[in-house]
Amino acid sequence: MRSFPVIILFVGLSVAAAQQSSQTGHDPTLKPGQVSFAITSDSMAPTLISGDRIISDALYYESHVPNGGDLVILKVPHDQPLPENVVSVQPMLVKRVVAVGGDVVSLKGRRLQVNGKDFPEPYAQYEPSVGVVESTDFGPIKVPPNHFFVLGDNRNHSLDSRHFGAITPDAIVGRPLYILESPDKSRIGRVVR
Repeated sequence: MRSFPVIILFVGLSVAAAQQSSQTGHDPTLKPGQVSFAITSDSMAPTLISGDRIISDALYYESHVPNGGDLVILKVPHDQPLPENVVSVQPMLVKRVVAVGGDVVSLKGRRLQVNGKDFPEPYAQYEPSVGVVESTDFGPIKVPPNHFFVLGDNRNHSLDSRHFGAITPDAIVGRPLYILESPDKSRIGRVVR
């Protein structure tokens, strides 16, 4: 029996998305609890770019609590409407935790503050505002207890807590580990931080 490749067309703006691979169960290189994901947009650039395939640990956050700066893979909350300029979004996204329950977070002029103190972000990228977010500024917002405020590293091109609010622990499904494949071969094997 012949098999044919399946081509999927994603329509809409660049939204960082992690899509679970249908071949993860058959990949002998994966350890228990590891899952591979295809990154389909640049909302986490420069950390992750469209075309990267990452390996994640689906069990890590069962025994660890995310902290500010940690990367998470999350199920997209569906209780908030999508912005008008977003046509569709993948069921799971990769984002960075910038604040946790009880923190007060704000972003003004590319300066992220948590509890009134600057939060260093060497990974953050701000491109001209032609993407998902018209203005990156927000807050101050107090994160509810047992919640996490997440942002994409490519701030103007990310669907994140600015749209769907802080997420709960049950929305977090994994932790990115490293880049398995990439259109930029120099990125292969890079630990994702």
